[in-house]
Amino acid sequence: MPYCTQCGRHLNDGEKCSCTSSAPAQDYSNAQQPYSNGYPQQFGYSPYKAPVYPQPYSPQPYQYISYPPAKKSNAWIWAIIIPVAIFVAITLAILLPAIRHTREKMRYMDAYNCARDINDAGGNVISDLKQEEKNVKGLYIISSDPESNVAVPFDAEDFYEGMKKYFSDADECEYFIIVRNGKVEYTAASKSWTNSSDAVASIPNGQNTAKRYVLDGFSTKERKSDTLDILYWDAYDQIFSVASD
Repeated sequence: MPYCTQCGRHLNDGEKCSCTSSAPAQDYSNAQQPYSNGYPQQFGYSPYKAPVYPQPYSPQPYQYISYPPAKKSNAWIWAIIIPVAIFVAITLAILLPAIRHTREKMRYMDAYNCARDINDAGGNVISDLKQEEKNVKGLYIISSDPESNVAVPFDAEDFYEGMKKYFSDADECEYFIIVRNGKVEYTAASKSWTNSSDAVASIPNGQNTAKRYVLDGFSTKERKSDTLDILYWDAYDQIFSVASD
């Protein structure tokens, strides 16, 4: 049997208790409901208001960031330069000594050609002076520098005039000739008297250098450091130191 929830009176089926129907209606407009639709009000829900949801995350519009362009790699350039540089260095290391040797040989050949031409021309001049009945006997030195002439038995100007006849380029190099009794015995020539970088050649010749003169023959000593001046004074000492003894 049903009971009234307010007064506890027994009710018949379908009967409504008068205490309930006469009870004043409650105002729930300002009532604080601990729960609304099954959710606590602390989360912002109310039976009279729409649920308040947290604002969804709204990202900022994408902004394009301009980065500086990446530097181009120069590795491929070095990959070409380094092998080429190594090749050039090796080539120069091989060729430079050969080029230097070739240049030295060419300088010597120039000096040798000059010495040979002066030796031949000097022999012809001495022969002409002999035919002219000039005194050509004795042991003496005739040089491209008149002050270096020693014990010449005839006028040296006659010799220089004859040299122009047989060798017009005689003035282009320095030389000295050793004559013994009307025969040219030794000739040495170079571009200069004292410059060690200028090759010196002699007749009789050495191997790519000049031989030193000796009174009783020809020295086998060959020194590339010898200048024309050194060869001259060496010959002078040997000839006239012996003569003075």
